[in-house]
Amino acid sequence: MPSYRKYLESNDYENIVKAYRNPDPARTSDRDAELYCKALRKTGKEKQATAFLEKVVDRGGCNYPRSVRLLARIYSVSGEYQKAIDLLQKTFDQRPTQYWYYLSMGDVYYYHKKDLEAAFQVYVKGMDIGKEHLRRDILSIYRYLLKRISHCLFELGRFKDVIWYFEEFKRLEPSNFYETDFVLLGQCYEKTGQKEKALEIWKEGTRRRKGRKCLKEIERVFPDEAKMIILKPPLPSKPGSVKIPVKTKIITEEDDAAQVIIESIKGIAQKGDIVTFASAVAAITQARIYSAETIQPTRIARMLSGFVTASSKNSFATTSPLANPLSFQVAIEIAGLLKILFATFCGALGKLIGKKGWFYMVAGPEVAMIDDMPASMAPYDYFVIPGPYNSDKLAQIIKEKTGFEAAIIDANDMGIAWAVGASDGVDKKELEQFMADNPAGNEDDQTPIIIIRKAAATGQKED
Repeated sequence: MPSYRKYLESNDYENIVKAYRNPDPARTSDRDAELYCKALRKTGKEKQATAFLEKVVDRGGCNYPRSVRLLARIYSVSGEYQKAIDLLQKTFDQRPTQYWYYLSMGDVYYYHKKDLEAAFQVYVKGMDIGKEHLRRDILSIYRYLLKRISHCLFELGRFKDVIWYFEEFKRLEPSNFYETDFVLLGQCYEKTGQKEKALEIWKEGTRRRKGRKCLKEIERVFPDEAKMIILKPPLPSKPGSVKIPVKTKIITEEDDAAQVIIESIKGIAQKGDIVTFASAVAAITQARIYSAETIQPTRIARMLSGFVTASSKNSFATTSPLANPLSFQVAIEIAGLLKILFATFCGALGKLIGKKGWFYMVAGPEVAMIDDMPASMAPYDYFVIPGPYNSDKLAQIIKEKTGFEAAIIDANDMGIAWAVGASDGVDKKELEQFMADNPAGNEDDQTPIIIIRKAAATGQKED
């Protein structure tokens, strides 16, 4: 892996393929097979990747979970749904405690075949088989299954049936119960004649989340009630810019970042604009993703993650990524064990003398950018996603292909924006100040692209 680092950082997949020199499937590790075949796919060699992975999986089976996931993904996007299901079912039979495979099987039907009823049946079966794993923590499949079942039933119009699943999902107070979920649950109560209960849910949504979507529902059904609701003020940011969120499709590992941006901003962006792209979504386009069943945390990852403060005490709050042993294992993989151990020592020393952030200063920006489960939108919500490779290079590529200055942004709802990469004409510090209010959001808005337009140059009203 280290020898290919320079190619990964340059997004140079052609040279990764050349560096492997036609590897022998019988002698290739799971990690190398995955990287090699990801590079093959990025260079248009889908059939070659499929053939190689089939040989690897036929030999290694459940001992090659990353190869299994990637092969099932290839089958799914190529329309060979039953092949994907059969492969995942066979692997689950070999690893019967890895209930994540039922999530993967359901996702084949939900996101690829668009068969909601079949997806619902698989998700429910996953709940029945894995009852001992139905816990409220992020390492349990429970919250992920409940979210998918709730959305499946809502889309099927089974509003009475879906209420229990939505309410059970909300009862867990998970970070991935988004404002959209408050909206949909309220609509279920409304459609089943329980308008007062709908109002209660929407009001809770205005308190728990940003509240704009829930307020619109209240305005629609209870206009007088809406007049009395005051939303939380938006996060502060530097004035002087207009921020234009651009809605996209669900961006996947098959997509090219620059091409998605070109298609999405057509007719919207103007000369002088800066185009920003969310860091986690940029990483997805580089296929830099680790699904839960493919990560095997070591003892040291489990031990060290136990020293990380898990989360705030607020309901529906996000957790600290490295409190999850799966995320800590990914940190070890991308930074190296020795570096992580030294970073841990420095972090502990920093705490003793009242200094914060020493761990990440030593571990590096890639570790600091790790997005934990379930921070991303489904179907990537049970994936650990580090930051993209060489964000400056990626931003420059986007600029060259789109004609606009570009930046890769990692922002949160605590008023912190980090320009992890930018093209050569971008003032990172100023951009971070413009983006401090996190206009892209951290939920399911599907607006990973934000166009920044200097208000003074256009005469438009500032945000």
